[in-house]
Amino acid sequence: MRVFARDEMRDDRELARILASMPEKTHIGTTVWPLEGAMNFLAGRAVTRLSEPNEAIFPYDAVIIDRAGLFPLPSPLHASNRQEVGSYVILFPGAEPPRHSVDAGG
Repeated sequence: MRVFARDEMRDDRELARILASMPEKTHIGTTVWPLEGAMNFLAGRAVTRLSEPNEAIFPYDAVIIDRAGLFPLPSPLHASNRQEVGSYVILFPGAEPPRHSVDAGG
């Protein structure tokens, strides 16, 4: 018998590992409403829900958006300050992503 499993939480767990490894004072927001509670539980981090990635994201150090819902971003956000995590994209409105230590293994 062969059993195939689909790990639908893989992206969420990887995102939680990344968020948990960021400095404690990192101010995190998301436009993906289920992540507000999920990241609080999985990563032990407070995540603020935002309606969309507009100018309101600039007080945040990291903002998580759904890659499928990726729409035009404010001009200061370009490829050098984002990190793709499965179906999510973490935007870093500051100059560079904060340093965090996540091993490449799964």
